[in-house]
Amino acid sequence: MGLNLQSGSALINLDVPWNPAVLEQRNGRIHRLGQTRTVQIITMVAQDSYEEQVLNLVGSKQNLFDNVVREDASEDMVGISKKLLETLIEELAVPDESESAVPAGEAPGETESAAVQKVKQRAQVPRDTHLEEEIRCCIERLQEQLGSRIERILGAQGGLIAVLDQVDEAAEGLAVELSATIPVALIDHLALKGLARLAGASPLAGAETYFLKDQEKDQKEEAAGPSRLVALAREKLEAAGLVFNQQLESVALELLLSALLAKAADLAGLNLPPEPSAAAVWLYSEALPNKILTQDEAGLIMRCQGLCQASTVPRELVAQLLEEAGQLLEEA
Repeated sequence: MGLNLQSGSALINLDVPWNPAVLEQRNGRIHRLGQTRTVQIITMVAQDSYEEQVLNLVGSKQNLFDNVVREDASEDMVGISKKLLETLIEELAVPDESESAVPAGEAPGETESAAVQKVKQRAQVPRDTHLEEEIRCCIERLQEQLGSRIERILGAQGGLIAVLDQVDEAAEGLAVELSATIPVALIDHLALKGLARLAGASPLAGAETYFLKDQEKDQKEEAAGPSRLVALAREKLEAAGLVFNQQLESVALELLLSALLAKAADLAGLNLPPEPSAAAVWLYSEALPNKILTQDEAGLIMRCQGLCQASTVPRELVAQLLEEAGQLLEEA
């Protein structure tokens, strides 16, 4: 409610917000200038619950923010999966002099079919047909199980490194299963950037690209036309215009926000749009850092979300948003 409670000395949080800044601001309401007593803050979270996962996520986001922004930061914030860490330790402990699973000089950014075909061709070479066949099978399993979540697949020293939009327990379980034959490590965008900064000392040095999502996505989109999310965005935009003409501004704003989030999800390669309640977190933690959206596009979504929460909205503002959203979808 925006109240400063510097006369209090205890704060109990009964729910955990997605945004760490919201939790920090809430705690700051009681820990203000003028506070003379020791402040005790308690956050109540049920064990093994969805809320506990949110609390861990909020903690990791706060840690990331502190180590990126604060001048006295002492940690390098690089997300890395347990399997990748185990693979790196094994590689450092037992040097592998074998050649890469993919010969140097292979052009990066090949589509799935081209990459698999080249592995099949190399499998006819007598030097190590069994290894290359196992690699081919692993690539096919990864693409079958994880689909559009895979950003790229790299091969180095007889193993595979798959870059995902997000590494979760299910994906990690698949990597553990596949590692019984070929070492498979999963990393996210942040880990990939961190490893790239290591240059020659990185396990990615000399790695070759088996699969790159962007090129395959572009080729499929050219052949298939507008995606399901783009079609949904256009339908929502058209519906927003219709209800706006019926003097239903609040409903028009909700449909307009859905249209913008559907288009943003399509640009990000997601299967479903983010929930409106989590749109701000997704925009500033994923879309903008990864340059999925421009500042103007993200600002348009945030303006629409802000107006959705207002009790009354002037028709002129809604009309302007409809026009800008129409231009965005037409350009796309």
